[in-house]
Amino acid sequence: MRARVLAALDAGATVREAAERSAVSPSYAAKARLRREATGEVEARPQRGGHRPRLLAPHEAALRARVDEADDATPAEPRARPSKKRGVPVSLGAVWAAVAHMGLTLKKKRSRAAEQDRPDVAVARAAWAGLAPRLDPSRLVARQSG
Repeated sequence: MRARVLAALDAGATVREAAERSAVSPSYAAKARLRREATGEVEARPQRGGHRPRLLAPHEAALRARVDEADDATPAEPRARPSKKRGVPVSLGAVWAAVAHMGLTLKKKRSRAAEQDRPDVAVARAAWAGLAPRLDPSRLVARQSG
């Protein structure tokens, strides 16, 4: 693409015309021309930066165990553990990135409330289940929205 833009400029096209023909911004075309004039370079430069290793990579086994053991943990709880136990200061974003990389989730995994297992709640639920079919729907109070 850079070669097409520079060829159009060499053929006498304006920066805007060359950019429009190659579907790039006029800024790109102008910078490509200026760089060639200043350095003679027409090829793309290597990208700077690159992959940065994940901070919690060495602690993934411990993090996985913590998420498995506390299925309703908040993101702050796994974050606090590496900070306190292993002396690794981590941000909330680092925890989310590590958890996502491992394919885990910090969302609650329970399909129903634990209170349903209490005997008193079980009795009340059974009573309601027996009573509900005998209720007269016309006598129920409708909830007002808004």
